[in-house]
Amino acid sequence: MTVEMTALSAQTRAALAEIEAAVGPLPCAARPHSGLVHRDGPCRCFVGGPRPEHGGRPLDALLAPPTPRTGD
Repeated sequence: MTVEMTALSAQTRAALAEIEAAVGPLPCAARPHSGLVHRDGPCRCFVGGPRPEHGGRPLDALLAPPTPRTGD
């Protein structure tokens, strides 16, 4: 059996964009404990899809240096 890869239709891309806007970046299913996420929809690593990106950790906002305040 062969599997044919096809380009995503505009309707499918729109649906994936809507899902991402609602739930945010999705974790990579191929590397679940790596902190990698897919910002372009569900993980498609197993079928040659786009590679994941490093996602921010929940504590990154707390560990970041304070931003300088201006106008005070």
